[in-house]
Amino acid sequence: MALIPGLVGQMVGVIVAIIMHSMLGGWVFGSPIMNYVSESVTQEQSFHSMHLKHVKTMDAMPLLRGICQHCSWVVDHSWQMVGLYCSAADWAMYRAAILTIDRKPVMIGLDIDVVEISNIESSRYQQLLSHLASPMRLNDTIDGLIQLLVSSGNATIVSSPKLMGRSGKKIILNVGDKVPYKTAVHHASTIQSNVQYIQSGIQLAITPHLHYYQSIDLHIELTYNVVNGYRNEGGVEMPIIASRESQVDIQVDAGEQVAFAGLLDQSVHENIEKVPFFGDIPLVGVLFQRRIKNGRSTDLIYKIRPYTIK
Repeated sequence: MALIPGLVGQMVGVIVAIIMHSMLGGWVFGSPIMNYVSESVTQEQSFHSMHLKHVKTMDAMPLLRGICQHCSWVVDHSWQMVGLYCSAADWAMYRAAILTIDRKPVMIGLDIDVVEISNIESSRYQQLLSHLASPMRLNDTIDGLIQLLVSSGNATIVSSPKLMGRSGKKIILNVGDKVPYKTAVHHASTIQSNVQYIQSGIQLAITPHLHYYQSIDLHIELTYNVVNGYRNEGGVEMPIIASRESQVDIQVDAGEQVAFAGLLDQSVHENIEKVPFFGDIPLVGVLFQRRIKNGRSTDLIYKIRPYTIK
C-alpha cells in the first residue's frame, strides 16, 4: 500500500509535464520537458517558472548554466520564460540569481561629428595629423585645430548625428546618397530600361561595451564610399565607387570625447563633357567628347563622445 502514493505522485507529475510541454513548447537544452519527471523527483519538488522582462532568453541560456550547472532548465523563447523542476527552497535561491541578471539594459548615447578635410596640404592639418595618427582623447588644442580648419574653409562638418543603443549591441549609421544608374535588359525584340542604386557616403558601425558604469569600449567600423567618376559598359554609364574602410578599438570614460583620423583618400575624378546628340553617336561620338580629370585628396576626422543614458 505504501507504493500507491508514490505511483500516484509520479503519474500526476507525468500529466503535469505533458500539459506544460504542450503549453510552453519549450526545450531543455536539447531535451523535452518530459525529462524532468524521473525517479529522482521527490514530492517536495514541483515545476517553477518566471518570465524575463529585459534579457532575451537566448542570451540568458549560458548564464542559467552558471546559476545551476546540473539543472535541466526549461527555456521558452516565444514567451520569454525560463523554468525548472525543483524544490521551493531551491527555486527561491535560483529566482533571486535570475533577477540579478534580468535587469534593464544600459542605454548608451553617442554624439558624433564627422569632419572632412579638403586641404590636406595645409600646415594646420599636418599639425593635426601628427596628433591623430592614433586614436586619442580630445583636448582643447586638438579641438581648436579642428575648428580653425572648419572656419578657414579647409574642412567641412559633413554629419553630426546623435545615436543611441544598448551596451554590447551594434549601432549603425548611414549618411549619404543612393546613386542611380540605368541598366538595359533585353526581352526578345524589346529593350527594357531599369534604374538601379549604389549606396555612397559614410557607414559607421559602433559597438559600445560599458564597464561598471565608468569606462566604455568602442569597436568602430568605418566605411566611406564616394562616386569617383563613371565608365561606359555596354552603353550604360556606370558609377565608379571609391571605398575607404577602417576599424578602430578605443576605451574612454563615459562622457569623454575621443578623436581619430585614418580614411585618407587620394583619387582622380574623371568627368565626360560631350556635345548634345553628336556626342552620343556610336564610334564618331568620341570626337565630340572631352574627358576632364581632377585630382582630389581628402581625409576624415571623427569626434565621438559616448555617455550613459539612465
